[in-house]
Amino acid sequence: MPIIAKPLAALEVSRLSHPEGKQSKHLHPVGTVPGLCLQTTASGGRSWILRAKVGSKRRDMGLGSYPAVTLADAHKKARAAIDAIRTEGRDPVAEKREARAALIAKQMRDLTFAQAVEKYMGTGRMAKLRHDWQRAEWRTTLETYAVPVIGKMLVDEIGLPDIKRVLEPIWQDKNATAVKVRGRIESVLAWAIDAGHRQDAANPASKGALKQWIDDQGGATVTSRPHVAVDRMAAWFDAVGKQDGMAAVALRFLALTAVRVDNVAGARWGEIDCDARVWTIPAARMKGRAKDRREHRIPLSDEALALIDGLERREGVDLLFPSPRDKELTNAAIGKAMRTIHEKDETGFVDRDSGSPAVPHGLRASFKTWAKGKFPRDLVETALAHKVGSKTEQAYDRGDALDERRPIMQAWSDWCMGRATADNVLVIAPIKA
Repeated sequence: MPIIAKPLAALEVSRLSHPEGKQSKHLHPVGTVPGLCLQTTASGGRSWILRAKVGSKRRDMGLGSYPAVTLADAHKKARAAIDAIRTEGRDPVAEKREARAALIAKQMRDLTFAQAVEKYMGTGRMAKLRHDWQRAEWRTTLETYAVPVIGKMLVDEIGLPDIKRVLEPIWQDKNATAVKVRGRIESVLAWAIDAGHRQDAANPASKGALKQWIDDQGGATVTSRPHVAVDRMAAWFDAVGKQDGMAAVALRFLALTAVRVDNVAGARWGEIDCDARVWTIPAARMKGRAKDRREHRIPLSDEALALIDGLERREGVDLLFPSPRDKELTNAAIGKAMRTIHEKDETGFVDRDSGSPAVPHGLRASFKTWAKGKFPRDLVETALAHKVGSKTEQAYDRGDALDERRPIMQAWSDWCMGRATADNVLVIAPIKA
């Protein structure tokens, strides 16, 4: 039953105090409305509580703090709550809880895509990326292509048409970039769904959601990275040899080994065996899903070994090509060195198909173009750390033909150094079954 007491005047209420020695909260019935009490605490806090029965449950409803809420105000609030319970069958406590939950949910969903990108960048998913430049590149693609289009939109309101607006301008001409942008938007929205910032659990940037649209686009224009023409490699290698800075040295090693940029940027002294003339890149630093990665061994040519021999090993630094601050060189630093070489050359080093200046990753295309027809395809693909054969063949064939690849890498080095011509390159014929 509600607490029934003699009605107290405002002055009497002001004199109510917490019982001495009592640690828990204490209710003082004030009598103006059945169940209305002034709650006091040992720390001096005072607030209004209405104790009432709702159905079979007893509810303690907070009506505000005292004296901010006066006795008269508390009386009006208590009377309104009791009327709602008796005449309308409402539960003010449940309604308040639901309203608060709804407000919190709304506030959670009041997050723009640009804000979501910032929050996502601070998650453990980004920490799993192996290099700082990868995190920077991840952010840059979204800030360049997605944020200008949907950055101010709430993640809760982004739909399939909005994703299409981001992708349509770049899907054909910059397909590789567009594919990355789509995947990264999907990741950000997936995080937003999981974090409660998006009510709709369907992700409009997923492959499934965009399948029909992607199919309707037809074949996208696939372009390789701009590369140095094969007949210009010796001139390029000579030019890069005259360039100052560690990034230029790394570029030379990149060309001689035909690996990926991040492999060279993260190369460690412990991976180099000069006696065996081999560089072993551990599986953890290779491209691909963790379960599919394998270590990659590169036979080192005379020029590659000489380059390593000329490096100064800094105390306490395991990197082959450290930045001035003893960190890994970034993609941007290596790319800048490549652009400088292009700009200093009288004619420049451009891709003859696209007309664009050659980029570091394009050196792999230069190597592949040079090797095509001269050496067995499987050896060339292995040199590039590409998978060869079916999944079954890959599972059983764990060899990497290291010794068979040695003459290829030496011949490539000779070509880069200008010591070979198209007529005197040793050609290894494919092995006949």
